[in-house]
Amino acid sequence: MPIAHLAIHTKDLEKITSFYEAALAPLGYKERMRFHDGAVRGYGASKYDVDFWISSKEDANVPEEFKGKPIGGWGGPVHIAFHCKTRNQVRAFYDAAMANGAKCNGPPGLRPQYFFAYYGAFVWDAEGRNIEAVCVRPGFWAEEWGVLGWTGVLSVAAAGAGYLWQNYFA
Repeated sequence: MPIAHLAIHTKDLEKITSFYEAALAPLGYKERMRFHDGAVRGYGASKYDVDFWISSKEDANVPEEFKGKPIGGWGGPVHIAFHCKTRNQVRAFYDAAMANGAKCNGPPGLRPQYFFAYYGAFVWDAEGRNIEAVCVRPGFWAEEWGVLGWTGVLSVAAAGAGYLWQNYFA
């Protein structure tokens, strides 16, 4: 599983974001997203691939419910998310991590506040880092449904196309 995204936290958001914006500009990175009134900023080389995040734990603009807490529940100085091809991999990651001493920071499930198809699980490792497994695919691509999967979808689509052809175009 490749790294999906990485987040760092800082006490001086403006200084650190200025540094990273300059250092990553030659790589095509730009600020692509902002959350929590600018306290969380996402960077990426393309509009649809935001893979580096910077947040401030002590920003004056942080909503009241997040004051004194890590932004977005990321926790610790670093947050690492691993990309999964299926939602089953997300669940397997969570189960394996929990069986090996991790603490739950969010069980497997949809996180529509990030993206409609964002399915992730979060755990705290033994030293307090927030580790995540994430699959960002709609359920019909991300679930392992066996025969019903793409074979079933394509069969229904073919039957529908045949029906339309016979009844409306023939």
